[in-house]
Amino acid sequence: MLPELLIGYTNQSMKNINNNRFNSVQLGVGIPLFTKGQRALAKAAQTKIAITENQYQRKEIELKNRLGQQISNYMNLQRIIEIYEQKQLPKSETILQTAQKQMEVGEIDYLNWVILVNQAVKTKADYIDQLEKLNQTAAELNFLISK
Repeated sequence: MLPELLIGYTNQSMKNINNNRFNSVQLGVGIPLFTKGQRALAKAAQTKIAITENQYQRKEIELKNRLGQQISNYMNLQRIIEIYEQKQLPKSETILQTAQKQMEVGEIDYLNWVILVNQAVKTKADYIDQLEKLNQTAAELNFLISK
């Protein structure tokens, strides 16, 4: 709704006429005579601001939800890792040692030994997979927190 101030500067040369450079400055004032268009632009700008604020609030809520979900996932994976370290890994090590001793003595055949070793190795592989998931979740948490 306010008048506009226009300033322009040009610098040019004309080779055929003269080798000198020509400079010119323009000043102008734009006075709005018909304000209906400008009012519409102002309303459109207000609407755009409201839309942008809503998008910002939605993204903020999404970020908070994602952060809460990742914290929950991290805590669950941490509990799973603790269970593996306290119960599963010692048991699988015991199974490996027992199977090896039984195989050396001849108490079990090769097929049973392979089955026991595969179970113990699978437990260790599952533990490593859970550790990888925990590390990925921790990296994503770090990314979300640093935003």
